[in-house]
Amino acid sequence: MSLSYVEILLLVSGLATCSALLQFLAPAKFTATLFDLELSPAAMMMSRHWSLLCFLLGAFLICAIYIPAWVAPAMLIAGIEKLFFASFLIFSAQPMSPARWGFALSDYLFVVLFAHYLLTHSII
Repeated sequence: MSLSYVEILLLVSGLATCSALLQFLAPAKFTATLFDLELSPAAMMMSRHWSLLCFLLGAFLICAIYIPAWVAPAMLIAGIEKLFFASFLIFSAQPMSPARWGFALSDYLFVVLFAHYLLTHSII
């Protein structure tokens, strides 16, 4: 079975977004390792909530491979989330580590690819 460009884009971006499940399962270790941050109990709850939402957003992108009507909404919602998350990483007061740069640049890349697909296919 050969995958089209949009299917590959949805699969790769969906799997990358689903990786937030790691933060849901081990929020303290994840944020300490990748972002050099310590979480308070309230921040840990919010971190788990955010990471679960990101996991579900990744699942939405993957499901859109099989339900074409979901492609535009999935890309639009994921693109907005990724644009803001990457911007928060880059423009926060925290110093940029290689992991933070990796997350920010990969999310910006997905935003550009989503926008290109949506605009060239007259979806938005």
